[in-house]
Amino acid sequence: MFGYIKPCEEELKVREMQLFKAYYCGLCRTLGRVAAPAARLSLNYDMVFLNLLLASLDKNPEQVAPGRCLLHPAVKRPFAGSDGTAVYCAHINNMLAWLKLADDRQDEGSVRAWLAMPFFRQPAKKAQKAYPFYWDEIALQLHSLRQLEEAGCASMDQAADPFARLIGAVCAAPFVQDQAVKDALYWTGYNLGRWIYLLDACDDLEQDLRKKCYNPVFLQFRASYEGALPDFTRSIRGIMEERLIFTLDSAAKAYELIPVQKNKELLDNIVYLGLRKHTEDILNKF
Repeated sequence: MFGYIKPCEEELKVREMQLFKAYYCGLCRTLGRVAAPAARLSLNYDMVFLNLLLASLDKNPEQVAPGRCLLHPAVKRPFAGSDGTAVYCAHINNMLAWLKLADDRQDEGSVRAWLAMPFFRQPAKKAQKAYPFYWDEIALQLHSLRQLEEAGCASMDQAADPFARLIGAVCAAPFVQDQAVKDALYWTGYNLGRWIYLLDACDDLEQDLRKKCYNPVFLQFRASYEGALPDFTRSIRGIMEERLIFTLDSAAKAYELIPVQKNKELLDNIVYLGLRKHTEDILNKF
């Protein structure tokens, strides 16, 4: 369900793409430092965006320094990211990874989750100790989501709400003191979380139908399903596009209230272009 928030690369300047990669590499290195090397495998674009967004609140220029990566030791790569925001995002990443693995193991009996969990146990404990409020909030919202899915909730809006609340909560980072800024971060995250959940349901529609897994998009519109998936997806494409774009518009309005001090061109590309392009890419599968 993660990894949807990324730039529209063809519209990026070279230096902006390099900066995005530097933030990715910087957060990857921080994951290895505050947790364990294996934790790096769980890094996704959504956490890189969160790091970039929170770091943009600091007006001091970003320090980008060359360094070597364990996976690519021969060539130095640029590393960027504020220590404070990167450490916070690394802990949030590890909470989400652990709790998602635990959820998959409990709900689906996933062997893959069972095998991966030992590598994330210590990183998760460190994250829980560092940010207990966020651990409890993520666990609460994932539990609420699981209950709705187990009950076969047929409302997309209701099913998306716990995940939206989860992303909203982690965006409103504890070190942000200004309540107006914190609120803007929360609602940006809330709407991005709702968009991620609904887009993921669209992306997984065919697979979920084949495996008979829960899918809120199918359940809400199943009355129009007559056994032919292409006809069904064509019939709901316009509705889903409208809902997804409306949610992105709501996220953009909240984002515009955030006092971005740097890296605005890159953030604007993601919020206004990247998310919409990814929406089109997924819906074009219909």
